[in-house]
Amino acid sequence: MISILKNIISGKRRRDFFRRNRSSSIELPNRIMIEFKRISLAGGNTLSLGSHCIIKGRIDLQKPQSCLIIGERSFLGANSIIVSTEKVKIGSDVLISHDCYITDTAGHSMDANLRKEDIPNRWKGYKDWSVVESK
Repeated sequence: MISILKNIISGKRRRDFFRRNRSSSIELPNRIMIEFKRISLAGGNTLSLGSHCIIKGRIDLQKPQSCLIIGERSFLGANSIIVSTEKVKIGSDVLISHDCYITDTAGHSMDANLRKEDIPNRWKGYKDWSVVESK
């Protein structure tokens, strides 16, 4: 499947466009238009795009086991971002305009005492997902 995705991508440096861990699962139909800026997979992720989708935004599956499912004939506009830490599911025949941000998490703990460590940990290259709640 990865070779299919790489063959669809044109005019971009593939290394900048597609960042993933080898254990991620990607499902792509034959008829799809992908023009998004980047897809980031953390490893063990699932990405499933329905047929006849047009994807022009950025997809970021941040935690291992994160899942994104987009149904058939759906559109994600330019400069839009979908961030998933658990599961984001978008149905068929959905139009998401340009410059939208969709996520299933705040990306940080709701407890200020736990949140204090976010920036120092990021400088160390670490994100503590155990304190983050997804909705």
